[in-house]
Amino acid sequence: MYDSLRPGRARLNVDFLYEIAEALGGTVADVDQWVRDAHRAPADELAAAPPTLRQALVLATACIAANLVGRVMVDVLHLPIYLDMVGTAIAAVALGPWRGAAVGATTNVVGAVGSGWVSIPFALVNVAGALVWGYGARRLRMVRTLPRFLLLNVLVATTCTLVAVPILVVVFGGSVGQGQDFITQTFLDLGNGLVAAVGFSNLVTSMGDKVISGFIALVVISSLPAAFRVGVEWVRIP
Repeated sequence: MYDSLRPGRARLNVDFLYEIAEALGGTVADVDQWVRDAHRAPADELAAAPPTLRQALVLATACIAANLVGRVMVDVLHLPIYLDMVGTAIAAVALGPWRGAAVGATTNVVGAVGSGWVSIPFALVNVAGALVWGYGARRLRMVRTLPRFLLLNVLVATTCTLVAVPILVVVFGGSVGQGQDFITQTFLDLGNGLVAAVGFSNLVTSMGDKVISGFIALVVISSLPAAFRVGVEWVRIP
């Protein structure tokens, strides 16, 4: 029995495992689930330890830089998306929701150096997105399959819109001079009120932005050491 459970054993007698589970009070369903989990999880991820504090700080710093670079690209190219939450998504999934929230908030504070105070209120949007990405990946296991991960990004986009629209309308009168303004104007021309127009345009923009950001994060985290995927039931990318 001891040898059958030896770490690193390449071949396992499944029938004997059922007998062991029964003797220990388990069920056939328990063993079936263990076998499925073992097949799904790569060996390096099963053996990996969580990232060290130094590794986490290095990744968090890189994520803040990625967010800021994304903002600059959008400003220079006048894109109708944001690209300032790619790093937030990476940090939230790889390091946890609250570390991701710290990355998001820091991005907006540091970004105020270049864009002025207009960046500060939207730290709430970055934090909200990080929490949904992080808890969705780690608590709700929404990185198990690509469809589930797509749904997670849709939830992030919706949450960010719910947080952003009141800020846009109350603080900035509906516009901060970004590429999405022409979408807002289109909805206004169709007879929608300001809140509805800002909400619709922000949701359309946010959906595209968060799906792009989320899947970039998925590819990046897949290329990182296994330590950054500890605690996440990870999708298998061919």
